[in-house]
Amino acid sequence: MDELYFCLHLTENEHDIVEHNIKEESEKLGLELKYYRRLKDGHVPMYREVKVVGPKLSINQFKAWMKTEYIDLQVERNPHCE
Repeated sequence: MDELYFCLHLTENEHDIVEHNIKEESEKLGLELKYYRRLKDGHVPMYREVKVVGPKLSINQFKAWMKTEYIDLQVERNPHCE
């Protein structure tokens, strides 16, 4: 099993929508959405960390979907890992 971890920088309202869309697409592709949550370290309300797990092909399809939805443009490094 492969995994994909990334952080998103969005507004609260955008996170609600994107989280729903990520859950739907993960299920559709047979991926397990491990989490879509606030960062553990500190309180940075605009950041969420996301982890999906599954077969490499499905992960690649998920990445392609992120590009079509422009979600990839909101991916940033975890600010606590810099």
